[in-house]
Amino acid sequence: MVSSSVGMALEEVVEALGRMAREYADDEEFKVLRADLPDGFPF
Repeated sequence: MVSSSVGMALEEVVEALGRMAREYADDEEFKVLRADLPDGFPF
């Protein structure tokens, strides 16, 4: 599990990923990389 390998609680990992999605929502590279993930993953 990602959370245990980075020493964070699952909720912290989900929050960090959500924060990154908000911060980089307009970044073209983020959009391309995000498009490769399933809808709703992990937020």
